[in-house]
Amino acid sequence: MTKMPAEFPTWYASLEAGEEGRAPARWQGVAKAIANPKVDEVEALIRMAIGGRQRPDSVVAARLLERISAGDPTFDPAGADREVQVLAASALVARLLPSDLAALALTTAHLDGARCPGLPMDLFGMAERAVRSKAQSSRERTRPQPVRAVPATWNPSEEELETLEPSAMVEGLQEAMNKAVAATVKAINEALEENGRALDRTDEELQMLWWLTGGHLSSGETIEGLKSLVRPFALGRDLAVRTRSRPGPMAIPALLTRGGLGRKGKIRIVEAVNAMADGWASSLVDGLVVSPVTHPIHEAFRRRNETGSGEDWIRNWSAVCEVPEDHALTPVRLAELFYRERLQLILKA
Repeated sequence: MTKMPAEFPTWYASLEAGEEGRAPARWQGVAKAIANPKVDEVEALIRMAIGGRQRPDSVVAARLLERISAGDPTFDPAGADREVQVLAASALVARLLPSDLAALALTTAHLDGARCPGLPMDLFGMAERAVRSKAQSSRERTRPQPVRAVPATWNPSEEELETLEPSAMVEGLQEAMNKAVAATVKAINEALEENGRALDRTDEELQMLWWLTGGHLSSGETIEGLKSLVRPFALGRDLAVRTRSRPGPMAIPALLTRGGLGRKGKIRIVEAVNAMADGWASSLVDGLVVSPVTHPIHEAFRRRNETGSGEDWIRNWSAVCEVPEDHALTPVRLAELFYRERLQLILKA
């Protein structure tokens, strides 16, 4: 069962009808709902926690609420929108470190303050810290441990030995040896797979450094020659292509900075989206299922592609995503959040 956050009783007691003493029973239901959440369930939980106009898929939401009720029969979701919001946010807190997808999606949904639901916890701050922590721990250099042979064990009783035929004894020993060899081979394969993943992570960062040193995008354009409004998305997209696993390396902000993106001044999202070439914008979202909640920047490109660059798409995008039309971020942060959206969309593992 997913461990209950230590602060959950306090969060639950913040509800008007909340009683701290009921929290452990309620958590039983929440834990049942998030035992092994799928991608669509993470999306639904985020939409529940934000509580905006973009409601979660009704089938997925019903499935989650049914599980909570199964774990805690006293839970009645009818007319309990605020309670559901707090429960969903609490569930996400419990999944932040186990699920890099949940942590990434929360940071992109927040969009650095574009959405700020009234919650009893700093959900988005926790998500940001979880992404940083996961990026660091998942790419720590580890020393390979030696694999020891699994000993063969076959322990028939004295009575069994007296009655066993020689051929049966040989079969028993052979089976024990086969099991030991299979277990040893499995341990070796697991060690090789982990070593391979470590090499992939090392190669990932090396390729990013070579890319930055070379100074050219995948398209052949020079990084130095990019216009300031084009640079955040151009660099973010190229780095995402070179990322092997979520949530990406800790060095992403540093690489973006070295690529010429500043940490001062702000760029309006809509201006940067309009600055990209039509072909680039079209290919960005081609074949992808984009969420206006967890991928608001990609949703901006999807809306822009429907009408072309200009002003026509901006009002609808702002209304659907519930993001202010003039929302702006520093260049490096805009690129980083765009990169994180990209990882959610193109990396399935």
